[in-house]
Amino acid sequence: MIHITNGQSDQILDFITEKNFFSDTHRQSLKDNLETFEFTTFADKSFSEYLTKHNRVIIPAEDQGYIELIINEVLKYRDNSGLKAEVFADASYLTLKKAKVIDPQTFNEQTPTTAVSFATNGTEWRPGIIEGKGYRTFHIEEYTNPYAFLKRIATEFGLELRFRVEVSGGRVTGRYVDLLERIGEWRGREVEFGRDLIGIQRREKTDNIYTALKGLGPERDDDTRLEVIVTDEETLQRWGRPDPITGELQHWWDTYEPQTSDQEMTESRLRELTENELEKRVYEVVEYESTIADLENVPGIENKKIRFGDTIKIKDTKFNPPLYLKARVHTQERSIKDKSRKNVVLGDYIEYTEEQVQSVWLAMRAEIRRRLARMLITNIASTAGDTFKNGEGSTELTAEVFLSGDLVDEAGENYTYVWNKRDKNGIPLTGWNRSGKTITISAAEIDEKATYTVDVIQNTVMSIGRMTITNVYDGKNGEPGPQGVPGPSGEDGQTLYTWVKYADDEQGNGMSDYPVGKEYMGIAYNKTSPTKGTNPTDYTWAKTKGNQGIPGEPGADGTPRYNWVKYADDKNGNGMSDDPEGKRYLGLAYNKKSQTESNNASDYEWSLIYRSASDNLINNPATSKNIDGWSVSTDGTISIQTVDFMGEQVDVIESISTGNTQNYSKYFDVDPTKAYEVSAWFKVEFPNPSTHLYLGATSDPGIIEQALISDESWTDTTNFYFFYTSSSTFASDWVKITGYMLPTGFPAEKANGLGENNSRNMRFKSGIDRTRIRFLNWNNDGTPRKMWVAHPTVREVPDALLGDFNKKINEAYGHADVVSEAAYLDAIADAEAYLAANGLIKGRDYNGVSITNEDGFITARGDGLVRTVMNSTIGYVIQRRANKTSPWQDVLYFDTSGNLKFAGNLDGASGTFKGELRVNGTRGLTIINDVINNSYGNKIASVQGGDIYLGDDNDGSSMTLGSKRFSFHDGAGNSVTLSFSSGGINVSGNGIIINSLGRFHNDGGRTYLQGDDIRLTKFMSANYAPVRMGELQVFGRIINQDTYDTTTGANANMYVATNGYYARSTSARKYKEQIQPAGVDYTKILQIEPKSWFDRGEVERNNGSTEGLHRYYGAIADEFEEIGLPEYTVYDDETKEIENFNDRAWILLIPNINDMKEEVKTLKQENESLKERLEKLEQVIYAE
Repeated sequence: MIHITNGQSDQILDFITEKNFFSDTHRQSLKDNLETFEFTTFADKSFSEYLTKHNRVIIPAEDQGYIELIINEVLKYRDNSGLKAEVFADASYLTLKKAKVIDPQTFNEQTPTTAVSFATNGTEWRPGIIEGKGYRTFHIEEYTNPYAFLKRIATEFGLELRFRVEVSGGRVTGRYVDLLERIGEWRGREVEFGRDLIGIQRREKTDNIYTALKGLGPERDDDTRLEVIVTDEETLQRWGRPDPITGELQHWWDTYEPQTSDQEMTESRLRELTENELEKRVYEVVEYESTIADLENVPGIENKKIRFGDTIKIKDTKFNPPLYLKARVHTQERSIKDKSRKNVVLGDYIEYTEEQVQSVWLAMRAEIRRRLARMLITNIASTAGDTFKNGEGSTELTAEVFLSGDLVDEAGENYTYVWNKRDKNGIPLTGWNRSGKTITISAAEIDEKATYTVDVIQNTVMSIGRMTITNVYDGKNGEPGPQGVPGPSGEDGQTLYTWVKYADDEQGNGMSDYPVGKEYMGIAYNKTSPTKGTNPTDYTWAKTKGNQGIPGEPGADGTPRYNWVKYADDKNGNGMSDDPEGKRYLGLAYNKKSQTESNNASDYEWSLIYRSASDNLINNPATSKNIDGWSVSTDGTISIQTVDFMGEQVDVIESISTGNTQNYSKYFDVDPTKAYEVSAWFKVEFPNPSTHLYLGATSDPGIIEQALISDESWTDTTNFYFFYTSSSTFASDWVKITGYMLPTGFPAEKANGLGENNSRNMRFKSGIDRTRIRFLNWNNDGTPRKMWVAHPTVREVPDALLGDFNKKINEAYGHADVVSEAAYLDAIADAEAYLAANGLIKGRDYNGVSITNEDGFITARGDGLVRTVMNSTIGYVIQRRANKTSPWQDVLYFDTSGNLKFAGNLDGASGTFKGELRVNGTRGLTIINDVINNSYGNKIASVQGGDIYLGDDNDGSSMTLGSKRFSFHDGAGNSVTLSFSSGGINVSGNGIIINSLGRFHNDGGRTYLQGDDIRLTKFMSANYAPVRMGELQVFGRIINQDTYDTTTGANANMYVATNGYYARSTSARKYKEQIQPAGVDYTKILQIEPKSWFDRGEVERNNGSTEGLHRYYGAIADEFEEIGLPEYTVYDDETKEIENFNDRAWILLIPNINDMKEEVKTLKQENESLKERLEKLEQVIYAE
C-alpha cells in the first residue's frame, strides 16, 4: 500500500491499494546515495487529485519501517484501458540540500553525534543511531548544504548514511539520520554457479599500479605544505624495471593529496593516509560483474534473504582458477507489490584463493574431530533383558560410558550417576530418583512399561542414557493341545512408517521437520504412508529440552590432569602427527599429569576417525598432484601426466604396458558392514582386442566373500573385477567405470543394476579391515600400450543410496537408546535431512523434480511458472503460467502420435524439410515444394525463378517481388511497377518520383529539400502550402515576421513552459477546478521594490558591455519567494530553480486597495465626527 501525505502538513491525504498500482520500482544505491520510487496508477480515482508535485508518498520498507519520498514528476496519458498516471518520486532526505546554507567556518574536535547535530539543526531531520567514535576537525571553505556536509561527515568517520522515518497516528512523527558502521549484514547467503549464480566476469587492470607516492598536505595560510615520501619495496621487486645505466629498479611515482582541509595535520597523520592510499595502488585492480537470482520467494527456500547492503559469498569452482568471493549488494531494485521481483547489483568484491578457503575448512574439520573425540556415549546394560512376564523377577541396570568407542569408568568413580523414571505415558515420576552406577529394578514397580534414564554428570550433564522395560501378562501355561488344522495362507504384510516432527509446545504449534529452536518432539507410529502428516493431532508430543538445573557444590582442589590427542596413519600409531589432515586414526591418552604430549605411540589408545562419505580413500592425482601410494607390477611403468580430460588439463596416471601389468593403490581401512563406491575414468591409446581393461579390488586372499552379478553368483575369492573387457569395445575416448564393494551378507538381488559400465559387484568377507584397489593394463601382443586413469576414487556410500531408505531412520531410533537426548535428536534430524536432500521418490519434490500418479515425471523451474511434463499418455509438453494461481498453458507439445504443437517461434539452423507442411487456420494453407495453396486448391503464392509471385489463379491478379522492383497486376492487363535506381524510387505511370535531388513530386506539385528547409509548394510556385503535424520541435529560435506585423488589441494569451512547450493561457471559470480563496497574506506584495536591470543574455551577446543596450524595469522573481509568496514564483520543473514570477501576482494589490478604501472611508467618517465635535465645541466656547 502507498500512502499519500500533504507536502506541507504531513497529514495523510489518501492511500493507494495494491490493486490500484502496478509497474512499481523502488531503487536504492550505495554508490551515489540515491533512492527513488516510480509507479503507474489510475488518474481518475479519488486519490488521483493528490498525486501532485511536492506531495509525498510513504511506502513500506522491505522488512519493517517506512520510506518517505517526494513526488517530483507526474506523467498522465490515456491508453485502451483508461486514464493513467506515471509517478516519479525522490527520497525526501534530498530536501536537506535546500534546508539551509552552511557558511564557511571551522568545527574543532567534533564527534559524529555533534557533527550530525549541527548539520541537521534547523531542519526537519535529527540525529538517529550514531555508531562511530573519535574526533574530527572540519574546515568548511565554501558555502555548502546539510546533505553535502552529512556525506562528508560519513566519509571522515568511515561510516555509512541511512535515512529513515517513523509514522504514527496517520502522519510522519520523526525523520532520522543514522551513521552506521555498515548498512546490511551477513545472513549466511551463499551464491553458487549452477544454482543461483547466473554468470560472472573477472577483469584485471594494471594501469593504476604505483610503487611510490609523494603525499602532499593541505596548503597552510603561509603557502607552505607538508610533504612525505612512501615506498613499497615488495611492489618494486614485482613491478619495477632496471635503470639502463645503474641497473637499480626504478619506482613508478604518483602524488597523493588527502581530501581534507585540516591545516593542523601532522606529518605522522599525512604519512598514515599516504601509506593507506599506496596499499590500494600496489596491486592490480580486479573487477567483477555478476548476475545472481534472488531465491527468497521461491517455495521451500524462503529463508535465503538478500537485503540492501548485505554481504554475500560467491563460489564458482568451475572458474579457472576457482573463484571464492565476498561481495556487497550495492544497488537494489524491488517491487513493493510483487516481492519476487527484485534485481541486485554487487560491488566491494573480496577475492579468496582456494588455498585460503581450504585452510579454513581444514581448521574447522580438525576442531570438529577434536570435539567428537571427547563426546561421551552412555548405554544401559540389563542383566535380565528388557521384558518382565507376569510381574515376576528383577534386573540390574548398569550405566556403561564410552569415550571414543572405549568403555571407561567401569568402577563408577569418575562420574556421578543420577537415575530418573518415566511411566508408561512418558510422564516423569517426580518422587522417584536413585544414584549410583548400578541400580536394581523389580517387575512389581513397573505398570505395563517404564523408561529409565541415567544422567552422567561431571560438573554438568555430560551424557544421558535411556532404556525402556515392559511388563507383560499372559497367564499361566496350560497343557499342550493337539496339533490344529493348518490355516490358509495369510495376506501379504503392509509396510508401516514412523513420522517425526518438532514443535514449540505440546499442542504442536510451530510444527517443523527440523529440531532447531524447538522444545517438543512428536512421534506417530505405524502409518501406512511414508509422507508425514501435517495435522499436529496425529502425533504424540513430549518435551525434549529441560529447565536449568540447580548448581552443585564446588569440588575440592586436586592435581591437574591432562588429555593428549594425536593422529596417525594406522591403529599402531605409525605416521603420528598433531595435524589430522590425511590421518585415519585418532589417539587419546587420559588423565596425564604432564601438559606436554608424548611422542610415544604406545601411550595412546588408537581408534578409527569418523569418516565423511565424501572422503576419497585413495590418492587422486588431479588434486594431490602426485602418484604417491600407487605401485606397479612387472611389464610396465606408471607416471603422472597432464592430459586433456573433458576439455580441462588434469593430472592423471599414465600406465605403459608390454604385457600383463597390474597397478595397485595404497591399502586403506574399511568396515565390512559398510558399502564403498569405486570409480575411475579410463582411456586407451590404441583400442585393440589384444588390450584389456580391468578395475577391481585386491587379489589378496580372504578379502572377498562373493562376487555378485545379475544372472549368477561368481564365487572366486582371489581375483575380482568390477569390469573386464576388450578395450576395442570403446573408442579412444574417456569412459567411466563404477562398481561397489558391499557389506557382508548383502542380498545378491539388491546388487543388480548397481554401478556404471560394470559386469559385477562384490561383498566383503566378515572380519576384514583393509583392502586396496587395482587396475590392470593387459597387452597380449607385447607392443607397448598406453592407458590413462583419471580421478580414481573410493568413497563410503550412505545406506540410503543403496535403496534402503528407512535404514538411517531406524538406526537413529535405535541409537537413541544409547546416546544422549541431544545426540538422539541430531541423529533423527540428520537422517531426515539426508533423505530430503537425496531421495527422489513418488510424491516428493526434489529441487523441482517430482513423480506423481497424475502427471508422471515433472521438472519445474525455481519460480514455479514453467514446467516440463513427460508421461506415456500425453507425451512430452512444456507449460507456462502467468502466476502460481493461473492454469497451465501448453507452449511446446509432442503428443504420443508424433504431432508437434508450439506457441512460439520456430528457429534453428538451415536444413531441408521434406514432406507437406499444413497451416491450421480459416484458410487451410498448404505448402508443397515452392507453392502455397489455399483450402480450394488455388495457388496463392509461389517462387518462380528469382521472383516471389503472389497471386490468385482465379482472377489473374498478382504481385511480383523481384530484384530492385515490385510489380502489381490487376488481372485486366494493367500494372504498376515500383523500381529502385541510383536516381531514387520510381513509380511507373502518372505516379510519384523521388529523385536524387531529394525532391518528391507528381504532376500536381512537389515537396523538396532546399538548404535546411522543407518546402511544400504548388509545382513551380513560390507559394507554400501549410505543414500539419502532431508536434513540431525547433532547435533554435522561431522567427515569424507575419505574426509580428499582425497587431491586435486583445489580451496576451500565450505561455511558454520551462520544458519548451507552448500553451494558450486561459482564465475562464470553465477551465478551472476546485476554485477557492487563495489563502495567502496579500499584504506581503507591498514589500516588493521596483527594480531595473540589463538582460544578461543581451550583455553576453554584446561582448559583456551594456553600451547601447536597453534597461528593463520591473520586479525580481526571487524576491517573491523571499517575502513569503512562493505560490506566485515560477520554478523550473526539473531543476526547481526560480525562473519568473506569476503575472497574476498583481491581483494581490486589489485586496490591499480595498483595505485602503475601507481605511479612507473610516478616516472620512472619523473626520466628519471630529468636525461635528469641533463645531459643537466652538459653539460652546463662543456662547460663553
